[in-house]
Amino acid sequence: MKKIVQGSSPDPSITLSAAGRESVQPTLANLPKPQLLISSPLLRCKQTAEAWFGVPYEQIPIPTKVNPAMAEINAGIYEGLYLDELKNDPLWQQWMSNPASFEFPGGEKLTEFSDRVLRGAGAICAEHGNSKQLTYVITHGVVMRVLKCFLADQDLTHLWSHQVTNLEQICLSEAQ
Repeated sequence: MKKIVQGSSPDPSITLSAAGRESVQPTLANLPKPQLLISSPLLRCKQTAEAWFGVPYEQIPIPTKVNPAMAEINAGIYEGLYLDELKNDPLWQQWMSNPASFEFPGGEKLTEFSDRVLRGAGAICAEHGNSKQLTYVITHGVVMRVLKCFLADQDLTHLWSHQVTNLEQICLSEAQ
């Protein structure tokens, strides 16, 4: 399957793949159901929640919130392109080799994106971190990598050293 740069495009054709939908239930089946579900506003995150709960997003039987801070990075002119089309693109190579100072043409600068993500995660932790309420956030790959850099006390030059798998879990608390 060819990989595409999805970014933060609201394009309705950028959805959770059939394989992605099929993997949700077996992967998350043994997790305790949360009392609150927070998701990125992007369709593929809402579809992940739908696959987990087996109902349309609006019918999920627990409180849900959409948090724009948890949206994927805006990859500008690269959104919708296949990765194999970009392997010889000098700007894309810069993104892959030196992400910390990179700004997507027509999109976000990684440092600004990181600030957005960390402010958003901090607000979620401040609001829900000391609660006994189990809260899950459904988000995206570069968001997860930024959080992993933060938790490892690393700067953004280490972005690609952190592997992220689909449906991976990171535990955050207010103390962090």
